Amino acid sequence: METIGDPQSGIELYMHCCQCLQEKPENQSPQEWVQIEAGIMPDGKFRVWCKRHQKNVVTFTDSVKLADSLGMKCGNPVHHAN
Repeated sequence: METIGDPQSGIELYMHCCQCLQEKPENQSPQEWVQIEAGIMPDGKFRVWCKRHQKNVVTFTDSVKLADSLGMKCGNPVHHAN
């Protein structure tokens, strides 16, 4: 994980694949190099997945299904205004 902080997104702690960070070329930032995707799985867990290495970066579990609580359905994303 990398702590930098981005005033635009509000993100203060970034998650990256450790293997990607080890292999990252020196002339690229983690943002440019890392290939991750994130989403809610059928069991309600939220997963961050490394596309480059085809492995889990982190999975967050919760007793409430996040997709249901956000009213999300596949192909019908919900956008929340700030």
